[in-house]
Amino acid sequence: MSGLDRLAARLISRLISLLAILAIVAVALATAFGFLVAGCFLLLAAHLPDWAAALITGGGLLLLVSIAALIFLATARSHVRGGSRGDRGQGGGARQGDAERAHAALDHALKGDPWTLVAGALAAGVVLGMNPKARDAATGLLAGLFRPPRG
Repeated sequence: MSGLDRLAARLISRLISLLAILAIVAVALATAFGFLVAGCFLLLAAHLPDWAAALITGGGLLLLVSIAALIFLATARSHVRGGSRGDRGQGGGARQGDAERAHAALDHALKGDPWTLVAGALAAGVVLGMNPKARDAATGLLAGLFRPPRG
């Protein structure tokens, strides 16, 4: 195993650990948010009829989720359009062209039939999760993608 392969394996291991921690934090935050919403409902239910308290709580929750979704979409679109303004004009060369072609191919696949793409990603995840040789091959392939160009 070369040094770059070990580096890629270590990075993937760290990424998996960070994703597990992120999942635990997300569950804790969702639980806390659930208790907050329940507390708001109980506070309102003490002063209003139950149906009005449920309507106000649900409407407020829907409003918060809508605002968060709009902020997320605006942020995602600004990053897709070109990232930060300081990145423009600095030579990206062939790698930027490769990234644009990959983005165009993914965009075309999503517009055609997104469920086939989702099913393929799920099947690839199952294969990589169950087969260590396939996982090693994929790790080697990804490590090859991130090697600096020769020449």
